[in-house]
Amino acid sequence: MRPKVKADHTWFENAIKALEQALDVQITIIDNQGLFHTQAGQLIFPANRQSHRKLATCQCGFSSRCIEFCRHQMNHECLRHRNAFTKTCWKGLTEIVVPLHRGEQHWGMFYLGAWRTPGFVSEEAGTLPEEFDALYQVLPRWTQAKFRKLAPLLEAFASGIVSRLAELNAVGQSPLDRAGRILEYLNRHAGSTEAGITGLASELHLSPSRTGRLIQQYFGRSFAALLHEERVRRAKVLLLSTGDKLAAIASATGFGDEYHFSKIFRKLTGQPPGNFRRHFGILPPV
Repeated sequence: MRPKVKADHTWFENAIKALEQALDVQITIIDNQGLFHTQAGQLIFPANRQSHRKLATCQCGFSSRCIEFCRHQMNHECLRHRNAFTKTCWKGLTEIVVPLHRGEQHWGMFYLGAWRTPGFVSEEAGTLPEEFDALYQVLPRWTQAKFRKLAPLLEAFASGIVSRLAELNAVGQSPLDRAGRILEYLNRHAGSTEAGITGLASELHLSPSRTGRLIQQYFGRSFAALLHEERVRRAKVLLLSTGDKLAAIASATGFGDEYHFSKIFRKLTGQPPGNFRRHFGILPPV
């Protein structure tokens, strides 16, 4: 029998810190769907790890444009890439982006950097604070040689992170039994508005009514209840680790609209999502 993996989320942070120290560069994890949590809903990656604002050049002049580029545009790029690639943002900061994929599912990405981009001229230079240029000039200079050297190492590291995440999400479950397959379906589809018992029934080769009875037997509650619980867990992660607006979080976690998201969140937690975020001292979205 395969031994269970200890659900110690500090393993990830320790591994990332070791890589940062070895390469003398900082790493940021982006979790667009709120997937990276323990079964109890605990953040696997600290909120600071999931924000570029720990970088002085990113914090200086940080705006909604930063969120749109690094979180949303790069997320779409990662759907097209299996391997590491580079990006240069509107400020002239170059980073290496490494997609986090498992099978056909895109979980998120991590960034390594940033570097100063030779010859870059920002069209928005006049909108940045005066102190930005001094911070930018002390960054190490970007070269393609860095990418060629680092890309294989980062892809191997990403593979290890994804494998460990998968193991933690599968603690105590067998992917071959029906209960495990139900949870796997939720893991893969909870972020989509298309998730439903009909789709799950099709994967199990059962009727929807039979599937509903099995879920009640295995988990003591309905498919809808399981789905809402998983979506709320993911929403909590995004509320605590991002500055995204509620409508964006609702979309990312499969609720479809902010009203439905707030209604279900309040039903399961006893408070609206905005209050939950403020309780933990999270800044309002930009």
